[in-house]
Formats: sequence, structure tokens, C-alpha cells
Amino acid sequence: MLCAPVGTPSQHCRALAQVLVAGDVRGHFSHGLNRLEMYVHDIEIGTTVLDGKPEVVKETSATALVKGNNLLGSVVGNFCNDLAMKKAQESGIGWVVCGGSNHYGIAGWYTIKAVEQGLIDPSALMYQTFTIEHNGECVDMVATHEKEAAKLFGLYLWHKGALNWLEEGNKPVIIHVRNTLISITFSLWRDKEKIYTEATFYKKFQSSLPPTPVPETPPIHAANYSRGSRCCG
Repeated sequence: MLCAPVGTPSQHCRALAQVLVAGDVRGHFSHGLNRLEMYVHDIEIGTTVLDGKPEVVKETSATALVKGNNLLGSVVGNFCNDLAMKKAQESGIGWVVCGGSNHYGIAGWYTIKAVEQGLIDPSALMYQTFTIEHNGECVDMVATHEKEAAKLFGLYLWHKGALNWLEEGNKPVIIHVRNTLISITFSLWRDKEKIYTEATFYKKFQSSLPPTPVPETPPIHAANYSRGSRCCG
């Protein structure tokens, strides 16, 4: 178990392992297992609390304020996300805000959990659906941008043994990534630890949708900063 050698409870280890592996699988290597040393160090020096549970400070049928008690961010994030999903299923919307937490991995992990329950997380608005075409095969994929979608498909090909090494003379795999806004042709190779992409064709379509207005928001002061989880049914 990750962090078990420094005394972290098995449930907390499991929560951290799941979100870190999910980060690597989705290509967010900056939020994957390479952060493990940081988490272990924070527990060793007491920056992050070793054991305990988040607490609900205040709540209504659709909202809640959670005290994270300075636990691992993934533990607090799962607690808040589960609570938000429960409230969304019961009330149509769930909005949970917490303080006293820590880095909680990729935000997409919590969105995926909401989608699995038939809910919509507002942070999912950052994601787009792409269709990947390769050798007559079409795969729909959700990603933050087209390059991430190409790398995720490259990871799929890598595990199938169908992605060539980045070496002179080796031909790349050619894929086409498209949605209603763009169409891009990518060349893919792999190295020991990375997937390389090169866009060889790009076409952008005119959107028929009006621009989304950005609401005015008050400034966020560092002393009052907190993370939130929210889900809508």
C-alpha cells in the first residue's frame, strides 16, 4: 500500500492509490505516482494529518460545509464528492465546500465518479467528447483537449503492442481526432515512458453556439480559500 510504511491507514492508502493511478492512466503524469514522494514527505513532517475523518460542519438538503481536518486530499475529496452525489440524488443538486484539505489529485477523478452515478459535475464542462479514427475503427473519448485525447488513444495502442518506438526509420501511427469544432490528424510514437504526438493537419469549424457569458465573481482571498465538490442530477 502507498504510504503504509509511514503509518497511513489502509483505506486512506487505497483512496490515494486510486486517484494517483487514474492520473497516470489518463496522461496527467504531473498528478500521478510521481507525486507520491510529496505525499509521504508531508505525512512524515506532519504537514498532512495521518489519520482521522472529515467532518460536516453545516448542511442543508442540498449543500454542506465540510472540515477536512488536514487529511490527505483524496480522502477529503472522496468524502465531499460522495456527499455531494448523495444530496444530488435526493434533492436534484448537491453542493459541498470544504476547508482544511490538501492536494487531491486530478479533478477529473471526481467528475468520473459523478458520471458513473448518472450525475453531472459542473467541472465536466472543461471536458469535450472526441471521436478517434484509426484503421477503420472509431472510438469516442472524453478529454480536456484534442492532444490529451490523442495521447490516451496512443496509450491504448501501446498496450496492444501497436505503437512504434520513436526511432529513425520507424513509421508513426496515424490517427484522426475530431468533434463538432475541430478535425486534427496526429502522428504517434512511443518512447520508454512517454507518448509523442505531432499534429500534421488541423481544421477548425465555425461554432453555431453563442459565447458563454462569464459571471462576475468576488475576489478570493488566500485566507478564505477552500476546495469544493458539486454535483447536479
